[in-house]
Amino acid sequence: MKHTITSVMVLVIIIGLLGVSTNSSAYSAPAKNVSFAFTYDLNGNQIAPLSGVQSTISLIGGEFTTSSTSGSYTDMLTYGNYTLNVQPSYVTIPGTGKVISDGYQKQITVSSSSNGSCSILVPVIQTYLTNVSLSGLVSGESASLSFSTLSGYAFYNTTQSAGFTAYLPHGKFYVNVDYLGTQFSLLENNVINSINVSLSSSQVAFGNVESNTDSTINSFTAVLFNKATDKYSTQNFTSGSYRIITNQTWSDIVLMIYATGYAPAVVQNTSGKGLQTVKLTPADSNIFVNYSLSSDLKTITMNISLQINNNTALPFAQNSTVGSIYYQEVLDGTIFKNEIMNYVNGEIQNNTRYSFLVDGNFYNLSGATYATPTIKANSVFDNVTATYVNNGMNQSNYKNMNLKLYDLGTSTISGNIQYSYSIKYVNSSYSLSSAPVSTSFGNPFQIYPISSPQWVSMGFSSVKKPIFINSQMIFSWSKMVSQSYTLNSSQKNTIFVVPANTNFTMNLSNAFYNPVNQKYDYNSPGTNFTWNVSSKSYHSSAITINLTSGTHTIQINGRSSSGFNNTTKFTVYAMGSTNAPVVNFTYSYVNQNGITVHKIINKTSLPSNLSYYFSVPQSNQISFTSDNSSLPVMVNGTVYKVPLVFNWTFANSYKTQGNTASYSFSKPTIPVNGQITRQNVSINVTSVALTKLNLTLKVFVNDTTPPTPVITIMNSAGKNITAPVASNVTTLSANYSSDQYYGSVTNASFSSQWKYHWEFMNINSTADKQSTSTYMIVGGSVNGSWLAVKFLNLSSVIVSLKITNPSNVSAYNNQTVHMVVESARLVVQNIYYTGSFQAGISKTIHVNIKNIGTQAANNFTVYLIASGSVVVSQAFTNQALAVNGTDNVSVTWTPSTAGTVSLVANVSAPNQPGFVSNIGEYSTTVNVASSPYNVPIIIGSVIAIIVVIGLIYYRVSAGKFPMTKKGDKTTAITPSKPANPATPKKEDAKKDQNKK
Repeated sequence: MKHTITSVMVLVIIIGLLGVSTNSSAYSAPAKNVSFAFTYDLNGNQIAPLSGVQSTISLIGGEFTTSSTSGSYTDMLTYGNYTLNVQPSYVTIPGTGKVISDGYQKQITVSSSSNGSCSILVPVIQTYLTNVSLSGLVSGESASLSFSTLSGYAFYNTTQSAGFTAYLPHGKFYVNVDYLGTQFSLLENNVINSINVSLSSSQVAFGNVESNTDSTINSFTAVLFNKATDKYSTQNFTSGSYRIITNQTWSDIVLMIYATGYAPAVVQNTSGKGLQTVKLTPADSNIFVNYSLSSDLKTITMNISLQINNNTALPFAQNSTVGSIYYQEVLDGTIFKNEIMNYVNGEIQNNTRYSFLVDGNFYNLSGATYATPTIKANSVFDNVTATYVNNGMNQSNYKNMNLKLYDLGTSTISGNIQYSYSIKYVNSSYSLSSAPVSTSFGNPFQIYPISSPQWVSMGFSSVKKPIFINSQMIFSWSKMVSQSYTLNSSQKNTIFVVPANTNFTMNLSNAFYNPVNQKYDYNSPGTNFTWNVSSKSYHSSAITINLTSGTHTIQINGRSSSGFNNTTKFTVYAMGSTNAPVVNFTYSYVNQNGITVHKIINKTSLPSNLSYYFSVPQSNQISFTSDNSSLPVMVNGTVYKVPLVFNWTFANSYKTQGNTASYSFSKPTIPVNGQITRQNVSINVTSVALTKLNLTLKVFVNDTTPPTPVITIMNSAGKNITAPVASNVTTLSANYSSDQYYGSVTNASFSSQWKYHWEFMNINSTADKQSTSTYMIVGGSVNGSWLAVKFLNLSSVIVSLKITNPSNVSAYNNQTVHMVVESARLVVQNIYYTGSFQAGISKTIHVNIKNIGTQAANNFTVYLIASGSVVVSQAFTNQALAVNGTDNVSVTWTPSTAGTVSLVANVSAPNQPGFVSNIGEYSTTVNVASSPYNVPIIIGSVIAIIVVIGLIYYRVSAGKFPMTKKGDKTTAITPSKPANPATPKKEDAKKDQNKK
């Protein structure tokens, strides 16, 4: 078996390099432009430049510098050593096909003499179209497969339920299978055009891996160690389970499974055992490095102690991937001990010279004593002591001293190797004050294991006493209701309140501050506390005690992790159950008129049963406050208020906590079967010391939700209608009205408590009083739930219904109704006559009539009214007038007196309401001349009259009388008619009849 001492020496050299001082000069580091060109190389042939594949350049220590996905680029690099990495790739090259690159790494040096251009040939291998068959596949199932190179680069992934084709290399590669919840890998070699992946084998081990707490460990390594050949192979899994197929005989194999931070577990008798769950236990090994500084800082004594158990492989030794010291030793034999000695010697040579600095100065090795490693079957022990000197140091350097140590971090091969550092110094005036990692601050102080290597810089400063911040002491007890348990927070007179005769805990976690390291380090190594309570002593950062009622003084002596002491005192008042809170509260709201109602309820207002009754409006936001409540106690002659906690529970189980609360009662208080049930508000008042008082508010919520008035219009037969028939009996009903909370107005429980009021208004919203020309109430009451009414004209009317619910909340419904007739309706469209009127002379007047009703008129009577008196009443019998029919009848009128006469013509029929005649009348004004029989006989005048009469006679005879023509008939002149203010909107009813 090959053994490489040189690898250990390389590691020693790297450890040394990591410790070299990095003191920089005042000038900028020299740099130069370096050009990179990347090309794929297939068996010595450069087939194509890289494209889309990432390459990175980083420092030797791993610090990232730059990256690119371009096949060529130029970058400015400072002088130094770099690592160039090209990521693996699976790409198609035109003319070549698919190729696989396993990645590429190269070390480069940039210096004044190095080349400014760098050509990188990335080797690739050819792939070929290969048939992949699957055997042992259960019908209906599929397997997830990936193909990867020996270095672990997965270049193809697929899920298949039958055979398929893929581009694969001719040579070695892995087939990684995930099938039926298990994972395993098969090594293929010399593949030519086809391979078979067997999903079942007699040589199979499979199972799950869990921690000792039954949680799944996803990432782990399986090791197959062949005892017959002293050879082993490893296989990594990442899904929490393993499946291993091998053609080796299981009797010759040890199957071991390990994961980072866990001890390896050996799986015995794997053959035929089926599923096996492997339990891994957390484990670590330790390398302790202890330093001791002399008082003058010139000498450092270092002791390294190795305590490596079987659960950890040594990362610096051969075969570390086997995961166990035992199997490392089995494989390497006596060489293993030499590797340990080489490692320890390297640590001694370099541990302080390049990794321990005091104010920028390294120490040089002056001597060392070695011990031969003790190697047992399952562990390795070694111990060595060395002395380092730096004569340039002196004791004054303690002041503001900065110490830097290179911490190797935790190595992770199976169980962890933890590097722990302890540093002891001899000085009482200064102490450790700062560190970037987890550190104890005593003397010696300890640097706890960290995960990755780094320089740890620690500062020293003058010693400072720790500080107790009494007000930040944390108290806790069972059924605690609040964190406000401080009665007075001043440092010299801090007072806390707790429940008496109850176990409570006091915790220093926020109250003990170390100004040296600027941390609340109550639990750091080196801290200790002594509590003095009622002549008893306790030693912890948190204590649990029980106090009787009254005032108690507590003293604490504390020592910080920096090794310094301080003392504090504070008072704890233990409150007994006899102390009850005093509850005073107020409630306020804005009422319906916009006025703020504010009510104060104090101790004297509360009845002995602590149930307070009051009323509030529905849906208004009610604000409650209890700011004036209190629980006074006297401590050392001064009265303090104990904090109170208010828990509010409202009607719908809404809960809130605080000195104030707001709530809106959405549902009013409605009687049920004559009983009024108020809504409750519970106020649970609890002091921080658990004394209580419970108050109940009995709330009557006044109804503010208006009812819904509904007007129903019915005819005399009880049928619902929308338009009343003029002159017929119409019933108006409110029985379909309702309320959200009281229900229908006909509900027997509340029907007698409803109130109604009916009103009638003109279209212009002025009151319309009943009369023989408007309407008449013929049944019911204006203050009842129904009303029978006759509408005596055709004018539209606004019917207004006001209802008031049993809570005295009112609402209106205003409904406009339009009257109709179900009869003949005769209207006079116009009148006409010939000539002029003279007193004592009869005149024929032609009357145009139209039936705009819904029934025919079989006979009718025409009336002529002159200056308010009926002068003509002429019946026309057996003269039918159909619906929409017209007729022209003639009447004769003999004016009795001369002058201006108001002349009205109307018509009535037996089957039309009487008031319709007035609506359908036609009015005009005419001039009546004096009687011709009363003219004096004057010759001149007689001649003039004769001339006029002659002229009239002539024109009548010739058909030339000057009248307005309408078609081939003569029509009367119809002068404008003035509006009638007694019948509003009468013009609307007659606009198709009268032409003014």
